[in-house]
Amino acid sequence: MTSQKITNSDQSSEQEYIIQLEDVDKHFTSTSSLFDRLFGNEDHIKAVDGVSLDVGFNDVQGVIGESGCGKTTCLRLIAGFER
Repeated sequence: MTSQKITNSDQSSEQEYIIQLEDVDKHFTSTSSLFDRLFGNEDHIKAVDGVSLDVGFNDVQGVIGESGCGKTTCLRLIAGFER
């Protein structure tokens, strides 16, 4: 996450982002049994796939969605708890 100043050609004001995500992905590996682990039969679960977000100074954002859609994983990525 980096802070970046963006100048809009239509407006003379500058927008500084304190959080900026671009095309973020987080996939987990799932194995159902010891046999699957031994022989490399793994399923990849897409928890977050292609998320982009810009949060400016003094902006208030809400994250909403269905159960299991990746809200918590996305916020954990922002906080640095996940890589």
